[in-house]
Amino acid sequence: MVFDGGGTTAAAEQYLQAAGKKPGEIIVAGFDLTPGSVKGIKDGYIQLVIDQQPYLQGFLTVLNLVLSKKYLFQGLYIDTGGAIVDNTTVAQVEALVEAGYR
Repeated sequence: MVFDGGGTTAAAEQYLQAAGKKPGEIIVAGFDLTPGSVKGIKDGYIQLVIDQQPYLQGFLTVLNLVLSKKYLFQGLYIDTGGAIVDNTTVAQVEALVEAGYR
């Protein structure tokens, strides 16, 4: 089962619990790390999350606007990445997610 977006991915654990499913009974993937999706990974309900690094999406958009206005740069195409976070890597980014950077 694949959830699209941070809100639905974060709620995946609650959806599965409401359906009477145990951790790992249904393979779950989603997008965008949030405290809820981190919890879902740690609890075993979510197997992986693609982290598009939304902090960078916001920061680089503002930078792009400043560069365009001040230096007349044209719009930039910036891929903020697609890191895969699962139960083997979630501990490395958990504090960053809680702080709002990932």
